[in-house]
Amino acid sequence: MEAGPHPERASASAQGRWDFAKGYALRPQDFWMLIVGGKTDARIAQLESASSRNAAFEAIYGECDDPWESFNPRYSYQARKYNTVMSLLPPGRRYGRALDLGCGLGALSLLLAARSDYVLGVDVAQTAVAHARKRHGGTANLGFQQGDIAALPEGIEGRFDLVTIMDTLYYLPRTDDAGLDAVAEQVAGLLAPGGLCVLSNHLFAGGWDKATRLSRRIDRAFCRSPRLALVSRSWHPFFQTTVLMAPAEKSLS
Repeated sequence: MEAGPHPERASASAQGRWDFAKGYALRPQDFWMLIVGGKTDARIAQLESASSRNAAFEAIYGECDDPWESFNPRYSYQARKYNTVMSLLPPGRRYGRALDLGCGLGALSLLLAARSDYVLGVDVAQTAVAHARKRHGGTANLGFQQGDIAALPEGIEGRFDLVTIMDTLYYLPRTDDAGLDAVAEQVAGLLAPGGLCVLSNHLFAGGWDKATRLSRRIDRAFCRSPRLALVSRSWHPFFQTTVLMAPAEKSLS
């Protein structure tokens, strides 16, 4: 891992500025993908009401091996989102260990593997993990395991130079401010000195829908963590990406 943050990103941290999309357009079929995603979320809520959150995700991956169409070549939305996330990482920086929380089928995990010595993708659904391992078994520096972001195993604190969390935190069992603050602190604790945390969540510019309001509360929870400094925010239709950084040196207190 590099000894310190990229200077341009450190400057953005101090300003806390917003970077907006330029020349960004969705194809008509990508709007249909948003509808597909909404239907998947509705199905998860239905399954969860009859069982549990973890069982609902196992079931949704049992019903369809790509519930959010992440690998469907007909749609560009997810690929553009993941490519946007990669473009926001400091140029030229390589990561020793990266963690992709809520990795699903590992689409972003695979991209991270090109910039990292080792990437661990974690998903709450063992079925998703099995699909990801099958898809990416030929990538030596990429591994997957089942795990719950709400109850991560002990002994992994301070081990990661990069943690990514894409479209995952809305599904937490607790999304009140106290619950989100607790998750932000837990994630901050996973980072090595100078490590980056990257969040990307659904966000409509008008802020009229429930998911956008929750995305903004997630962003605020991570930004108010005393263990994370804001590097940048950017908005593209229809998601916001926030990059935060852990202090370059661990506090001795």
